[in-house]
Amino acid sequence: MERIKFSAVASKAALCQVLVDDSRYHKIVLEIGFSNARDTCGIWVEQPKRDKWLFYFDEAIEAVVDEITNATDLGKEVVLFIEAPLSVYFECARPKARHWRRGSLSSGEGRNGWYYGAGAVLFTGAFTLLKRLQQRFSLASQNDNKIVVHLVEIFSSNKGNRFPYCDGCEARAIYEALKGAIKTQQILESKDFTVWLPVSIGVGSELISSVVFNRLDGGNSLDCPVIVNMDWDSLIASRARYPKGECCI
Repeated sequence: MERIKFSAVASKAALCQVLVDDSRYHKIVLEIGFSNARDTCGIWVEQPKRDKWLFYFDEAIEAVVDEITNATDLGKEVVLFIEAPLSVYFECARPKARHWRRGSLSSGEGRNGWYYGAGAVLFTGAFTLLKRLQQRFSLASQNDNKIVVHLVEIFSSNKGNRFPYCDGCEARAIYEALKGAIKTQQILESKDFTVWLPVSIGVGSELISSVVFNRLDGGNSLDCPVIVNMDWDSLIASRARYPKGECCI
C-alpha cells in the first residue's frame, strides 16, 4: 500500500479554500532551481519558521520531506506550490507550448515553455522531486498516517531584473502574494488552457496517474493543477513588506 497520494488543486474555489484554512492544510512554496553548482531552491512555509530557506536541490527534497512528515504527524494535509510546469501539451504527437484560452496574457508560456529552455529544466526538476517523494514514502505500515499532497503550479514569466532577490526571498514573496493578493492573480483551470496530461513521460506512470485522477474538490478526473499566472507587481509589493534580514539573506 502506497503511503503518499498526490492530488490536483484543480479550481480557483479550491485554491481559495486551502489558502484560508490553516487548520487543515500546511502550505509549502517551492521555488525550484535545478542547479548542480549553486543553492538555488527556495522554500517558504508560514509555520513553523525555518532557519534556512535556500537549498541545493537534494537538500530541498529533504526539507520538503521533513515538512510533509511533520505536517502529517499533526494530522494536516499538505499543499505544495511549485514554480514549475505540472502539465504538458502535445499537438499531433509534437510538443507544443501551453496556450491560455482566456485572460490578458494570451500568448501563454511564451519563452518559458514546458519543453524548452528554463521551462524544461523546471519541468524535469519538479517531476524528479515528486518521484523522489513517492520513493521516500513508498511503503506504509498499518500504523502510518496517510500522506496527502495537493499540487498547485506557479507560473512566472518575463520577470527579468524586476525581482533582484534570492530564490528563498522569491518563495516567501510568492506565498505572501497568494495569501494577501489572490484576487489580483490570474488563476487558470484546465478548461482555460490547452493541455495534454503527462500520463507516460518516463518518471513513473503510477505517480502521474495519481496526480491526474485525484482531485481536492472532486470533479473531472482529467483536470490538472491550476496555474497561478503570477502578477509580478503584487510579488514585488509582497517582498517590500518584510525586512531584508528576515529571509535567507
